[in-house]
Amino acid sequence: MATQPTVFPRFAVLDLNNGTGAAPNVVEPTAGKKDTGWNEGERPPRETFNWLHRITNDWIEWFDQELG
Repeated sequence: MATQPTVFPRFAVLDLNNGTGAAPNVVEPTAGKKDTGWNEGERPPRETFNWLHRITNDWIEWFDQELG
């Protein structure tokens, strides 16, 4: 049986501007990209990976609080 993790997957919790042209570090993907996902051979932008990690952590923390 698996054991309950003791930490959350906290990632990219701060809104920063970095990289080329001071781009935001977290960007929500478009509705179309959410519907289709990434294509074979496509290299997803770091900003959308950061968004995915952040929103995953937010939901896990919310469930943890609600289910206690």
